[in-house]
Amino acid sequence: MVPILMSIDSPLAIVNFPIWGLVVIGVMGLLQAYLIAFLLVSRRKYRQEDKETALLAEISSKFVNLPSQEVDDAITDAQRRLCELLDIDFMVLWQWSEKNTGHFIATHSYSLKEGVQPTFERRDDAYPWVKAEALAGRSIILRSLDEIPEEGAKDRESAHQAGILSNLTLPLAVGGEPSLGVLTLNTTRSERAWPEPLVKRMQMLAQIFTNALARKRADENRRENEMRLSLAMDSAEAGLWELDLESQTFLINEKARAIFGYSPNELVSMANFKASVHPKDWKLVENSIQKAVASGHPIHIEYRIRRADGQERWVISRGRPCCNSDGETERVLGLSMDITHRKREESQLHQMSMVVDQSPALVVITDVLGAIVYVNEKFTEVTGYLPEECIGKTPRILKSGDYSPEVYKELWTCILSGETWRGELHNRKKNGELYWERANISPMLDSNGKVSHFIGIKEDITEHRRAETEAQELRNNLAHSGRVTLLGQLASALAHELSQPLGAILRNAEAAEIMLKSESPDLEELRAIIDDVLRDDERAGQVIARLRSLLKRRSIDTQAISMPEVINEVLTLVQTDAADRKTKITCSDSPDLPNVAGDRIHIQQVLLNLIVNAMDAMDQCQHDRRRIEIDVRSTGSEFVEIQICDTGEGIPSESLELLFEPFFTSKTNGMGVGLPVSRTIIEAHHGKLWAENRPEGGACFCFTLPVAGDDTTSAQ
Repeated sequence: MVPILMSIDSPLAIVNFPIWGLVVIGVMGLLQAYLIAFLLVSRRKYRQEDKETALLAEISSKFVNLPSQEVDDAITDAQRRLCELLDIDFMVLWQWSEKNTGHFIATHSYSLKEGVQPTFERRDDAYPWVKAEALAGRSIILRSLDEIPEEGAKDRESAHQAGILSNLTLPLAVGGEPSLGVLTLNTTRSERAWPEPLVKRMQMLAQIFTNALARKRADENRRENEMRLSLAMDSAEAGLWELDLESQTFLINEKARAIFGYSPNELVSMANFKASVHPKDWKLVENSIQKAVASGHPIHIEYRIRRADGQERWVISRGRPCCNSDGETERVLGLSMDITHRKREESQLHQMSMVVDQSPALVVITDVLGAIVYVNEKFTEVTGYLPEECIGKTPRILKSGDYSPEVYKELWTCILSGETWRGELHNRKKNGELYWERANISPMLDSNGKVSHFIGIKEDITEHRRAETEAQELRNNLAHSGRVTLLGQLASALAHELSQPLGAILRNAEAAEIMLKSESPDLEELRAIIDDVLRDDERAGQVIARLRSLLKRRSIDTQAISMPEVINEVLTLVQTDAADRKTKITCSDSPDLPNVAGDRIHIQQVLLNLIVNAMDAMDQCQHDRRRIEIDVRSTGSEFVEIQICDTGEGIPSESLELLFEPFFTSKTNGMGVGLPVSRTIIEAHHGKLWAENRPEGGACFCFTLPVAGDDTTSAQ
């Protein structure tokens, strides 16, 4: 036998080498091949991980101290590079919407196929499970959508619709702060795994993005706050200052220099400031500063200054001490405003108070912010509030709660525009008792024409508004009685109107009962019968609903209503009576007619009364001449006019002036209240009602109603 150490390259080795030797050589070759393949794969793996790590480090370094205005572009660029390196089909950064609760916005999105994507918004109820997991701070790792649990069925459906096969979702939250949203990595071409090292790197990326977005939001909020502060300072005309206690010098802005009269480059020391303060007021200022430094008490003082140009002004200064890390006060920050005009006006108000204090009217004076600065004795007598109890407070202490905020908004809009507001208010006294007042509230202007105060001259009209309430209640009762009387006149016709659909329902029910007794009832015919029953039931229901509405006792409730609809509803009630009287009623077609502002039921009452009166006026006419013509037209941008004309004998000239007088009637059984009530209703709607004879014979009753404005509530 040839020794085992013989060279394998020898030809004899093939012949003489044992079989087991060949097996060993084969196995060793396979192991060597696998080893080489493993090394190659590992090398590629480590190379890929090195690339990912390097890219993550580069992105991280880029976001350090990145200006907030560059954050968006940097995030989108990072998404692009990661999609290309990781072969991710698309990556989206979602943020919860701050303005639209229940939505989230794709603020940064990149597609490997289509590039940068525009911002879009979605409802978050499409992914309720994902949102819950993200808000809990948990990452979602899905090789397949089948791995979504049962409670995520809605999320799985939404992901399928988006064409997603695999997904990695990472919450955008750091350090226990509320989540800003999520970062999602998605594949649509094939499923893929998400190795743990990759997940950790992507979590680091999500933290980088979160920090950048949080910093951006903070910068935006800071800039917005600075802008608001700047606007507030500008509108208040306040000067800012900072007192350094060690150097005893002030840093002040341009407005503060203008208030105190300092030159642009003048160094403002404590000595300079003391020279600016009126000698009689310096002790007050000095004590206030010392108290703030010693005890942390805020500064709030009013004092006089003498400027270099010789002017004497009044200034109000407010400030707070600021401490260092050791708790020692090192500076004082504050603002100052020129209140010279206010002081002068306060002096004038004091003089004025002597004139108006004995006035029989309630007098209230407030500053431009609504704070009460003066009330007279009559105010105290009526409301029960002493001057010291209401000075500095606003007239809101008198609010009864009976008015919506829109009323007071309208009041303020009026007086801030320089106009006088006139109206009536229902207020509450100190003891809780309610009272009515008629008020005129006007702006007071200073020498520069600016509003400095508001003055309210008021009259207690409680006894008068009570009488008016009783009168209104009487009018409502009379209107209700009028409706009941009208419906009583139409009772027979209305009974017939109801008997028709009720009879049809009975006949259809009997027919259906007979058909159901047969062995094979005609189902199509039964369906038709049921449709007839439903239609007749709806017709009867509408009649009953209209009767119920007209029988209700109610006050006027103004809404935007359609006159053609109201007229059609009334015609439905009177059509049977008109047919019995052989009266033909026509109504003009009025396209593009604006809605009117009114109470549907009260206007129906007026229409019903005028139409019944017109039919009564034609009882002696031949049947073929009994016609009522209803015409509705717009008379411009403010009113709509309605005419109800008959073909009767007309109105006697001696009766025209008396028609609308209470208890005047030309009917044998009339009460004489229908037309007066109708006129009262129309006038309460700010319209007018009148009567006139037609040249061709017959009479016309006309009334107008105001066009509904934008603030008129729509009728339901």
